Amino acid sequence: MRHFIVAVFISVTASALSLGADCSLNKPLRGAGDMLLKKHLRLTNLVLSAEPQFTRPKNYTPGTDALHLELFNIEYGNTPMGYVGGKIGVVGKLESVGFSYNYLGNFAVKGSTTTVNGVTTYQTINTFTPVGAHHAKGDAVTQVLVRVEKGDITAITLTHPKFKVWKQTPTADYLAFTGEHQTLCVYDAQLP
Repeated sequence: MRHFIVAVFISVTASALSLGADCSLNKPLRGAGDMLLKKHLRLTNLVLSAEPQFTRPKNYTPGTDALHLELFNIEYGNTPMGYVGGKIGVVGKLESVGFSYNYLGNFAVKGSTTTVNGVTTYQTINTFTPVGAHHAKGDAVTQVLVRVEKGDITAITLTHPKFKVWKQTPTADYLAFTGEHQTLCVYDAQLP
């Protein structure tokens, strides 16, 4: 079992890393790399490699609903962690995939910033193993990769676990991990 979990983690990480090189934006986001950990960035007019697979698909109508991408310094409590988070959301609706802006409690995030030949890559990964018969076996991995060159964001890749609603009550929806992930390349986006 231990080898399986490691294999899933390495597989998702390796595929996202390789996509990070192939997920270049059509046009760099000028100066946005310098603001990445200093300011909450909200990007609009997204062009993605695929439609995001949201937990509640009825909350997103392609062609009608607009999507936005938020990039931010993840906070634990009210303290910035120095890790880039990212989430794609539906404008005007409570539906998103990716990281949350603020966390409390048990949160095992890992991040790195590497610079090679003037190109900086920010990587943030959160891996957790859902417990319960309603969840698929394996790790649920959320990951963001952002590449910055000369102060410009040149590539963004997001990986998120897929969830489904397995039980509803009048006050809550209960989610189950499906065992699958989706990786999205951002091909185009604009700063407002």
